[in-house]
Amino acid sequence: MASSKTLFQVKKAVVERVIRETPDTRSILLRPEGGFSFRPGQFAMVTAPDAGEAPFAPSSSAEKTDTVRFTVRRVGSVTSRIHALKPGDIVGIRGPYGKPFSPEPQTDPEIAFLCRGIGMATVMPFLCAVLSGKNNFTKIALWADPAGEFPKAGDNPDFSGTIDVMRLEESSGNDSVMNQVGSLTRSGFHAEHGSVLLFCGQKENRILSEALLRSGFRPECIFLWTERKMSCAIGQCRHCTVDHLYVCREGPLLPMSGLRNLRG
Repeated sequence: MASSKTLFQVKKAVVERVIRETPDTRSILLRPEGGFSFRPGQFAMVTAPDAGEAPFAPSSSAEKTDTVRFTVRRVGSVTSRIHALKPGDIVGIRGPYGKPFSPEPQTDPEIAFLCRGIGMATVMPFLCAVLSGKNNFTKIALWADPAGEFPKAGDNPDFSGTIDVMRLEESSGNDSVMNQVGSLTRSGFHAEHGSVLLFCGQKENRILSEALLRSGFRPECIFLWTERKMSCAIGQCRHCTVDHLYVCREGPLLPMSGLRNLRG
């Protein structure tokens, strides 16, 4: 969470690069005045000229503070304005907000990431963190959307020889999802001492998390990237509540053990 001094402080940021990822998705590389520091699990509020602001999670390494990248899908007026940005344009950025996530390999030495769609970008700071050498996991698994791609910004880490990369099957029901979870355990991932982070969308996260539970994974080791409408980012507008939690304060990455109602 940002300090009280910077809760609403907006920095100017210059657009350095715009990368076309898909017909409806762009990555925007920004250079904020004075830099921008965040930790995996946090997000920022980005202001687009004449359109307002919206929350976005970085899609770049947290170790770089002079620039920050956001990958944005066009879904409304703010995101459409961001898609129209060009190098040299100025936007606003405030934050970071949310609760950082720090996996501990001493407790759970294996970690798996399951991601679809825009989750392929959201997962990048987490992957960069576990590949930085500071966290010595015995096994790192990445299950990704068969049609998805990671951001093309050119600064993604080299996964070869380090991460077990697999492709998620298209989900067509509970049996399909159970087969995916079964494949994860058959690949050598151990439910009793592994953490699983889900970046697959609200409905898919719920289905996958329930399947993981049935396969013996512990609820405190299943984490869901919980997307909710956030307006103020500091727990005042109440637009982002999930059960009894504020996503902007306790999330966006929330442990399943803390969620009473995944459909809420």
